[in-house]
Amino acid sequence: LSADTGAAGTGAADTGAAGTEAASVDDTQRTLVLRAASCVSCGSNLEWLRQLLADTGRADTGEADTGRADTGADTGAQADKLSYSQIDALAAQASPGAGGLLWAPWLAGERSPFTDANARGTLVGASHATGRAELSRAVMEGVAHSVRALLERVLTEGPRGRPRHPAHRRPRR
Repeated sequence: LSADTGAAGTGAADTGAAGTEAASVDDTQRTLVLRAASCVSCGSNLEWLRQLLADTGRADTGEADTGRADTGADTGAQADKLSYSQIDALAAQASPGAGGLLWAPWLAGERSPFTDANARGTLVGASHATGRAELSRAVMEGVAHSVRALLERVLTEGPRGRPRHPAHRRPRR
């Protein structure tokens, strides 16, 4: 049994991590190869968005915003956050592509499909027309594209990052 994660230390046990994995058996050598990859902060992107939208709501009502992340100590902060269903509904109000708004979901660096501990979340394409709906959709689409890139890498690369032999590739549907 050999395991190839594509990057050292990738693990879905990290807070907010999303992962993809694929296994294949090489009949000629009778070995099982497990490939896996994880996104460092996919799930925490939605939590960050919930906090941001809650802070925006407080700013709209004139309530003071400390600028600090929610540590759970402030009992009012949790009540101000939108539910995930409400964020889904907001995102559904924006058209696919979020009005040209792009979100790179690397709030805590990234380990796969590239390794850069200093990578940070980036928002590109904001305009005066950008609102909460477009931001919600862009964050969800950015996370989805990141997970898709991981899945494509897992399905197209063999052990230690080498291209997989064509005979071992999954057929496209």
